[in-house]
Amino acid sequence: MYYHSTQVSIFVQIAFMHADDSTEEDRKVVREYHFYISDDRTHSLEFVQGCFKVFYDSLRERNIRYNRHLIWSDNCTAQFKNARMFYWLTRMHVTSGVQHFWNFTEVGHGKGEHDGAGACVKRALAREELKYEGGAELVNAETIVRLCKSTMGPGNPSTSLVHRYFWLITESNIQNYLDCCTVAGSSDMHSFMSSNSSSLVIYTRQMVCFFSSCMYCLWEECESKEWVDKWSCRPSVPIDSYQIPKALQLSQMETSVDFDHVSDLVDSGHVYAVVAEENNEEGTYYYLCRCVEPKRKLTTTIIDGEGIEYPIGSVFVTGTWLRRYPIKNSDVWLFEDFETHRHILHFSNLVVATNIHLMKYRGRPHNNILWKVREFDHEAILDTIWVRADPEGSLD
Repeated sequence: MYYHSTQVSIFVQIAFMHADDSTEEDRKVVREYHFYISDDRTHSLEFVQGCFKVFYDSLRERNIRYNRHLIWSDNCTAQFKNARMFYWLTRMHVTSGVQHFWNFTEVGHGKGEHDGAGACVKRALAREELKYEGGAELVNAETIVRLCKSTMGPGNPSTSLVHRYFWLITESNIQNYLDCCTVAGSSDMHSFMSSNSSSLVIYTRQMVCFFSSCMYCLWEECESKEWVDKWSCRPSVPIDSYQIPKALQLSQMETSVDFDHVSDLVDSGHVYAVVAEENNEEGTYYYLCRCVEPKRKLTTTIIDGEGIEYPIGSVFVTGTWLRRYPIKNSDVWLFEDFETHRHILHFSNLVVATNIHLMKYRGRPHNNILWKVREFDHEAILDTIWVRADPEGSLD
């Protein structure tokens, strides 16, 4: 005789929110346990997004209004911490008007209160199946949800601050989402903030702050500013929406106001690339710079460190040079910081890439601090320049 057991998946979410009669003087916090049960055992990121949609629909049906959603989870890249999820956060902000913050623990899977809650439900189901007489027939996710709702329901909202909800997740709740460009450096980031900007960006921080000021988005009042970094703006773009190289940069867009798009994403500290003029002395296709001041529009005439005069109304990004370092092997592109006291202005439409990751060069000469662009980033920048010069592909 062969034995067979039917398995289902349980995804647990714990939500904390203020009760209707909660005040500043008498705070009452409601704790809701949401159990998403499905015959689909993949637990993909699309599954997680489907669960969140069910949760948001539930809040809407119960007339629960909110303007900020703080999420805490482990660092699982397959389900939570990946480019498609970051893009989803930004799209949710645009469509719902609710800002999302997602904070991650350290690398890998973690354990928390939600694991204990899931274990309690699994134990209750096991006891039900082991009943000698009168036990429920549990054959799939639908029968499990039906039993859980009847025996472990939400509770009385007027007398209890703890509630349980059970949801059946089917294929209709799971949708396919676009693949997205990698958000560079996201493996080192632990805090993400959505944006409702049409530029498709997300804000990141390496550190997570637990002070109440940061929980209420009062960044300037944070008591740990000495060691918690500031928010950095990074692009989060679906690959299929434009002709975009598979690095984190955006290609030139002709639909923007000033005929460029990527310059909107340049933030202080970013390394960005500027297209070089033809037949330049260095024989390069692009220059690298470190951003000192993001994109802005001139209200007065100004002269930069190169002695170039910029008229009123010019839109530009300010940075310092990363000069290409001469080396015998012309195939290796090395850069060094050059005259960091001089601030150079670049017209925004000349910026072709931003947020470029530099690696420290380990070869000779050892007495110079040299930087190297990753090979796929270098190729992506060149591809962007080709597309910019020939958007119709007529030169192929």
